[in-house]
Amino acid sequence: MKKSFIAAVIIAAASQALADNVVYIGAGGQLGTFEQTNTANFDSADFTALQLTLGAYIYGNHALEVRFTNGISGEKFTHSGDEQTIEVSDAMSVFYRYDIELTESTKLYPLIGVSEAEFDVEYTNSSNNNYTIIDSSGLSYGIGLSTEISEDMRHYAEYISYFSDDKG
Repeated sequence: MKKSFIAAVIIAAASQALADNVVYIGAGGQLGTFEQTNTANFDSADFTALQLTLGAYIYGNHALEVRFTNGISGEKFTHSGDEQTIEVSDAMSVFYRYDIELTESTKLYPLIGVSEAEFDVEYTNSSNNNYTIIDSSGLSYGIGLSTEISEDMRHYAEYISYFSDDKG
Protein backbone atom coordinates (compact mmCIF):
# COMPACT_ATOMS: atom_id res chain seq x y z
CA MET A 1 0.00 0.00 0.00
CA LYS A 2 2.68 2.50 0.99
CA LYS A 3 4.85 1.80 -2.09
CA SER A 4 1.91 2.13 -4.51
CA PHE A 5 0.87 5.44 -2.90
CA ILE A 6 4.39 6.82 -3.31
CA ALA A 7 4.47 5.61 -6.91
CA ALA A 8 1.09 7.26 -7.63
CA VAL A 9 2.28 10.59 -6.19
CA ILE A 10 5.49 10.41 -8.24
CA ILE A 11 3.61 9.53 -11.44
CA ALA A 12 1.13 12.36 -10.91
CA ALA A 13 3.93 14.84 -10.17
CA ALA A 14 5.98 13.64 -13.14
CA SER A 15 2.96 13.94 -15.47
CA GLN A 16 2.48 17.57 -14.47
CA ALA A 17 6.21 18.24 -14.61
CA LEU A 18 6.49 16.80 -18.14
CA ALA A 19 3.78 19.20 -19.24
CA ASP A 20 5.77 22.08 -17.75
CA ASN A 21 9.25 20.86 -18.90
CA VAL A 22 10.65 20.62 -15.38
CA VAL A 23 11.76 17.00 -15.22
CA TYR A 24 15.44 16.27 -14.59
CA ILE A 25 17.70 13.23 -14.64
CA GLY A 26 21.08 12.92 -12.98
CA ALA A 27 23.77 10.30 -12.54
CA GLY A 28 26.78 10.31 -10.29
CA GLY A 29 29.13 8.57 -7.94
CA GLN A 30 28.68 8.25 -4.21
CA LEU A 31 31.19 7.79 -1.40
CA GLY A 32 29.41 6.42 1.64
CA THR A 33 30.04 5.11 5.13
CA PHE A 34 28.04 2.40 6.86
CA GLU A 35 28.04 3.11 10.61
CA GLN A 36 26.71 0.86 13.34
CA THR A 37 27.92 2.21 16.67
CA ASN A 38 26.02 -0.28 18.84
CA THR A 39 28.11 -3.23 17.59
CA ALA A 40 31.20 -4.19 19.62
CA ASN A 41 34.56 -3.78 17.83
CA PHE A 42 32.96 -2.19 14.73
CA ASP A 43 32.56 1.51 14.01
CA SER A 44 32.16 1.93 10.27
CA ALA A 45 33.04 0.75 6.77
CA ASP A 46 33.30 2.80 3.58
CA PHE A 47 31.80 1.94 0.18
CA THR A 48 31.37 3.43 -3.28
CA ALA A 49 28.22 3.36 -5.40
CA LEU A 50 26.58 4.70 -8.55
CA GLN A 51 23.37 6.69 -8.26
CA LEU A 52 20.61 7.57 -10.74
CA THR A 53 18.31 10.48 -9.84
CA LEU A 54 14.91 11.15 -11.42
CA GLY A 55 13.29 14.38 -10.31
CA ALA A 56 10.44 16.73 -11.13
CA TYR A 57 9.59 20.24 -9.99
CA ILE A 58 5.98 20.03 -8.86
CA TYR A 59 5.46 23.71 -8.02
CA GLY A 60 7.94 26.58 -8.20
CA ASN A 61 11.10 25.54 -6.32
CA HIS A 62 9.47 22.41 -4.82
CA ALA A 63 10.64 19.08 -6.28
CA LEU A 64 10.25 15.35 -5.71
CA GLU A 65 13.15 13.00 -6.42
CA VAL A 66 13.56 9.24 -6.64
CA ARG A 67 17.12 7.95 -6.35
CA PHE A 68 18.35 4.47 -7.24
CA THR A 69 21.75 3.39 -5.92
CA ASN A 70 23.85 0.36 -6.82
CA GLY A 71 27.10 -0.55 -5.05
CA ILE A 72 30.48 -0.77 -6.81
CA SER A 73 32.91 -1.68 -4.04
CA GLY A 74 33.13 -2.02 -0.29
CA GLU A 75 35.67 -1.95 2.52
CA LYS A 76 37.34 -4.95 4.10
CA PHE A 77 37.40 -5.00 7.89
CA THR A 78 37.82 -7.48 10.72
CA HIS A 79 35.01 -8.00 13.20
CA SER A 80 35.03 -10.67 15.93
CA GLY A 81 38.02 -12.32 14.27
CA ASP A 82 36.32 -12.66 10.87
CA GLU A 83 37.57 -10.77 7.81
CA GLN A 84 34.54 -9.22 6.11
CA THR A 85 33.68 -6.90 3.22
CA ILE A 86 30.58 -4.68 3.26
CA GLU A 87 29.03 -2.94 0.27
CA VAL A 88 25.66 -1.49 -0.62
CA SER A 89 23.82 -3.95 -2.84
CA ASP A 90 21.03 -1.59 -3.87
CA ALA A 91 19.00 1.26 -2.44
CA MET A 92 16.06 3.50 -3.27
CA SER A 93 15.22 6.90 -1.80
CA VAL A 94 12.35 9.32 -2.24
CA PHE A 95 13.14 12.96 -1.38
CA TYR A 96 11.34 16.27 -1.15
CA ARG A 97 13.65 19.08 -2.26
CA TYR A 98 13.33 22.87 -2.04
CA ASP A 99 15.74 25.05 -4.05
CA ILE A 100 17.02 28.29 -2.52
CA GLU A 101 18.61 30.49 -5.17
CA LEU A 102 21.92 31.95 -3.94
CA THR A 103 22.95 33.41 -7.30
CA GLU A 104 21.59 33.12 -10.82
CA SER A 105 23.57 29.90 -11.34
CA THR A 106 23.93 28.50 -7.77
CA LYS A 107 21.27 26.85 -5.62
CA LEU A 108 21.29 25.54 -2.05
CA TYR A 109 18.71 22.88 -1.23
CA PRO A 110 17.64 20.82 1.78
CA LEU A 111 16.45 17.24 1.21
CA ILE A 112 14.10 15.17 3.37
CA GLY A 113 12.59 11.78 2.63
CA VAL A 114 12.82 8.05 3.20
CA SER A 115 15.29 5.42 2.04
CA GLU A 116 15.50 1.67 1.92
CA ALA A 117 18.80 -0.15 1.32
CA GLU A 118 20.31 -3.59 1.30
CA PHE A 119 23.93 -4.10 2.34
CA ASP A 120 25.88 -7.28 1.61
CA VAL A 121 28.45 -8.47 4.15
CA GLU A 122 30.78 -11.14 2.76
CA TYR A 123 32.84 -13.27 5.14
CA THR A 124 36.18 -14.04 3.48
CA ASN A 125 37.97 -16.19 6.08
CA SER A 126 35.49 -17.64 8.52
CA SER A 127 33.53 -20.79 9.13
CA ASN A 128 30.47 -18.91 7.78
CA ASN A 129 32.04 -18.90 4.29
CA ASN A 130 29.09 -16.92 2.90
CA TYR A 131 27.45 -13.56 3.31
CA THR A 132 24.78 -11.79 5.29
CA ILE A 133 22.27 -9.26 4.03
CA ILE A 134 21.50 -6.22 6.18
CA ASP A 135 18.24 -4.39 5.37
CA SER A 136 17.91 -0.80 6.54
CA SER A 137 15.23 1.81 6.04
CA GLY A 138 14.17 5.08 7.56
CA LEU A 139 14.23 8.84 7.53
CA SER A 140 16.78 10.49 5.24
CA TYR A 141 17.85 14.13 5.21
CA GLY A 142 20.62 16.28 3.85
CA ILE A 143 21.77 19.44 2.16
CA GLY A 144 23.12 20.08 -1.30
CA LEU A 145 24.62 22.77 -3.50
CA SER A 146 24.28 22.91 -7.28
CA THR A 147 26.07 25.14 -9.77
CA GLU A 148 25.14 25.55 -13.41
CA ILE A 149 27.93 24.56 -15.81
CA SER A 150 25.91 25.03 -18.99
CA GLU A 151 22.24 25.38 -19.89
CA ASP A 152 21.73 21.61 -19.70
CA MET A 153 24.33 20.60 -17.09
CA ARG A 154 24.80 21.23 -13.35
CA HIS A 155 27.41 20.15 -10.82
CA TYR A 156 26.10 18.85 -7.46
CA ALA A 157 27.71 18.34 -4.05
CA GLU A 158 25.63 16.84 -1.25
CA TYR A 159 25.81 15.53 2.29
CA ILE A 160 23.01 13.09 3.11
CA SER A 161 22.33 11.04 6.22
CA TYR A 162 20.32 8.15 4.84
CA PHE A 163 19.15 6.46 8.05
CA SER A 164 20.30 5.20 11.40
CA ASP A 165 19.97 1.55 12.36
CA ASP A 166 21.28 2.08 15.89
CA LYS A 167 18.93 0.71 18.54
CA GLY A 168 20.84 1.65 21.62
